[in-house]
Amino acid sequence: MQILNTIDLGRKISKSLLHENGNTALILFDGSSEFAILNILHDELALAYYHKFDFAILDACFSGENYIWFALDGAINMEWSIDTRTISRTCGEVVNNN
Repeated sequence: MQILNTIDLGRKISKSLLHENGNTALILFDGSSEFAILNILHDELALAYYHKFDFAILDACFSGENYIWFALDGAINMEWSIDTRTISRTCGEVVNNN
């Protein structure tokens, strides 16, 4: 597998998810507001994009073909469009259970 782009991790990865299509991966960083989307093509990994929110990401999951739901600390839950790189819709507020 060839790596086409690199990013300085400098921190632990808290979660990595592979989309059911097998061509897209989501990386969440531990205690961070940052995430990365990787494209997987044949034997290559390519950084599609990297984004940082104003709130820490608590969790995330793929939604359909082109969306990711994020649970953000201190903010609403939101669906992120992979294609347009924008918020497509929101739902409720995050309540952190300790």
